[in-house]
Amino acid sequence: MHRFSFLLFCLPAALLLAACEPEMDFIESSISGFQSEATLSGGNLYINFTSGTGTASVTLEANRTWTAAFVNDRAKEWCTLSTDGGGSGTAGITIIVKENPEYDERSASILFTCGSLERTIVVTQKQKDAVLLSSTRQDVGKDGGTITLEVQANIPFSYSIPESCAGWITPQVKTKGLVSSALSFQVAANEDVEKREGAISITSTLKTETVKVYQEGATPALVVSASQVEVSSAGGTFQVEVKSNVNASVVIPDNCKWLSEVSTKAMSTNTFVFKADKNESYDLREASITFRNSQYGLEETVKVRQDQKDVILCENGDALTFDFAAQEFKVKTRFNVEYQVKSSASWLQPVKTKALQEKEEVFSLEENTGASSRTAELTFTSEGHPDAKLTVKVTQEAKDPFLSITVPGLYGLEGKNYIKGNDGWNQSACLVSRDGSIRYRLLKASELSAVTLSGLPQDAVRGSSCTVHVILQNKAEVPLSKDYQASVLLVQDGTYWLKVSSETLFVVKK
Repeated sequence: MHRFSFLLFCLPAALLLAACEPEMDFIESSISGFQSEATLSGGNLYINFTSGTGTASVTLEANRTWTAAFVNDRAKEWCTLSTDGGGSGTAGITIIVKENPEYDERSASILFTCGSLERTIVVTQKQKDAVLLSSTRQDVGKDGGTITLEVQANIPFSYSIPESCAGWITPQVKTKGLVSSALSFQVAANEDVEKREGAISITSTLKTETVKVYQEGATPALVVSASQVEVSSAGGTFQVEVKSNVNASVVIPDNCKWLSEVSTKAMSTNTFVFKADKNESYDLREASITFRNSQYGLEETVKVRQDQKDVILCENGDALTFDFAAQEFKVKTRFNVEYQVKSSASWLQPVKTKALQEKEEVFSLEENTGASSRTAELTFTSEGHPDAKLTVKVTQEAKDPFLSITVPGLYGLEGKNYIKGNDGWNQSACLVSRDGSIRYRLLKASELSAVTLSGLPQDAVRGSSCTVHVILQNKAEVPLSKDYQASVLLVQDGTYWLKVSSETLFVVKK
């Protein structure tokens, strides 16, 4: 008699009793029997019998009532179960199979149910004079590795690998396999994102059994050879290598007319060729090429920078004529590269002078969003000339706090506020007159009151000044009709901020 044992995970009994959810599991090291082999996968028990009569015992522990039933009653003709259910606690279960006189393998599934929890015992009995495999399925990760098939047989056998998967499943140990053998196979890494299926056939004089090998697909990946490419002003072609196991589409912005993809059959599918036109401008230019796979949400961007056209321009023209007298003359140049001057004749030479030269530098200021003004310095220095130093102090005023007000209305008008949406005030009109000025009106219908502002130029811009006329009307009475001098703080998305004083602000929405 042969005994088989299998280590199983279980929870301590105290935890099972205290759990709110149904729990059911097989007790560790409780499986025993003869002419059988058991494995556990995903909580389900798989018991393999040889073709002869056999029994196997297993102990089950549950925290509530459980039942057991054959998925197909036809299996009861050759497989019996000692009990079909029980209460909470520990129960012993015995599985008995009759001798299998046939040459075909047979199996039965026994479903154990405890509340919403299910476990299955799959009973497989080999045919007469069979080759007994530890498993007919092998699952392998994307990185590959070694798989081992445990084979018990009472007849000679051999194995083979189909040609379709022989490139990634290769034998490690060869055996003649007469009694008990371990067959090892190497599974190569799967570079493709799609999973793949292979097989190993174990052949005896009676039949051929197939072990299915399932391998996961690789993680989708998209990698470019460089994040930035530099192109000369003369233009030309350049390549971007893309390492990817998924399809990648190329996206070039529609407004980038100087950059295009070149289709060529000579390159591999991982090499993309692009062409940059000659840069005729005096400024460098940039664009981004995006490689994208929408299915997996992958995206990589390559920034392309092309140099400007290098020039030295002469504002006097490229042909100058002078009389015979010895003299000096000036040539005014414009350039975007450093240059030196050479003469092709000894009678024409550049004059070395320390006279001032003109050059224009460009700087930018970011918006000051703080509550106070800020100051910084620009320092101009010349290498090797420590005395040639210039410091320029730059001050930037703070953002006016009035710009935090976004609700249209007239704030602080003669000491009062007339605000849209506040106390019943609503905007009743905002019209553009023939002369291009804006007429803006707030109405409080419950009191028959209205405030009208007119004379704001439609083309007003930040920093400009304007005179606006305000009329306050209460029924037939006009208590206020007055001109106000205002400065335009900001114009944004159809909204005008007009500052009259530190207490008075008009916010007009077109």
